Formats: sequence, structure tokens, C-alpha cells
Amino acid sequence: MTIEVLNIKQHDLQPYYRSKVVDSDGIAVDCTGASAVFTMVDSTGTIVINRSPNVTFTNAALGEMEYRWSGTDTDITGKYSIEFEVTPLTGGKFTVPVTEKAPVKIWPSLDDQ
Repeated sequence: MTIEVLNIKQHDLQPYYRSKVVDSDGIAVDCTGASAVFTMVDSTGTIVINRSPNVTFTNAALGEMEYRWSGTDTDITGKYSIEFEVTPLTGGKFTVPVTEKAPVKIWPSLDDQ
């Protein structure tokens, strides 16, 4: 699975970061009833969003979810990496993406809003 950079402007709260949970064969994983958290680190590895629960399953049966930016999440420009940690109803947990870093680039805004 190819992971593309999410580009977003400083202070913007959309587009959301969307992801899909698939197994090693590329088949969607049913995440009905699962919960998820979102973590983002800056280019030095410092955590800037730590296990935020602002994750919504948009189609849990197809493993589709998104992180909904809030507050000051996008106030500091730079390059970041993200991951989702999913906990199914059956217990345990797994992390998405597994093999690659999921990049986010926050670009400077022309104003401070």
C-alpha cells in the first residue's frame, strides 16, 4: 500500500487524515466496534499529538477511519509522521501503517488564522 503525504495549511482543520485498515493481502479489515487513537511526531521524533481519541470510523466494516484535526493540532509548520493504534472489540491492538511512515506536511499560512 502506498502512503501519500497529507498536505495541510497551518491553522486549517481539514482535510482530515484518512486511513484504511487492510490485511497483508490488501483486504479490508472489519473494525466494527473498535476504538482508535492517533499519534503524530515531528521530524526529530518528538511527540506533538499523543494518543488523541479524535479518530472516527467512517465505514468500520471496511476499516475506514479518519483523524479529525482540532484546536492547535496544525499550528506549527513542518514535516510530521503519524500512526493510528486500533483496539478491536476482541482485544489486543495493532498499529496502522505497519511498514511505512505516514507523512504530514503543514505548510505556512499567509495569515495567523
